[in-house]
Amino acid sequence: VLVEALRYEAAILGVCLEDTLPKLMITFIDGLGYPLTKHSVCNIMVMKLDSEVHTRHAAQQDRSDTSSVDNLSAIAMQRLSQNCAESARLVLEALAILAPRSHRGSLTAACYAGVNKDASVREQALELLLRIMQKIDVDYVHRLLETRRDVHAKRILREVLDYFQEPERYLAEMGNYKLK
Repeated sequence: VLVEALRYEAAILGVCLEDTLPKLMITFIDGLGYPLTKHSVCNIMVMKLDSEVHTRHAAQQDRSDTSSVDNLSAIAMQRLSQNCAESARLVLEALAILAPRSHRGSLTAACYAGVNKDASVREQALELLLRIMQKIDVDYVHRLLETRRDVHAKRILREVLDYFQEPERYLAEMGNYKLK
């Protein structure tokens, strides 16, 4: 079952599973992000890069082969895996400013941040999605958020879908909501 789940996640992210396995640390958590116990109601598997292996691998790579936005996306994923809420939020904010439309790494980081236990990180993830997503990205983001099986991910997905169905109405409603 684990191998099937790993292959499924790798396919969604568009990465080669064999290349990812040496950098992978698997943590089993419950629906609230706490370590999984025999009393946990919901079993969710979260895959995170092992930061030590990732750091060694990154140091060996040629720095010119990735852009700064790709690096920011990788940093966001690393910060999310370390439960550093404010630093993860700041990286997501930088991505919202710097990332080009439809940047896959940024979209992926935003989707993973959408289930973070910190509300400020989730809201920053939503802002990032609304800023860089295009209609062609809806299927990709939908798949990533649906696989999270989390109430926060469902809310963010609903907001994103509402935005892409009627952007003017969505923005008007959000403007009224923020003014109240």
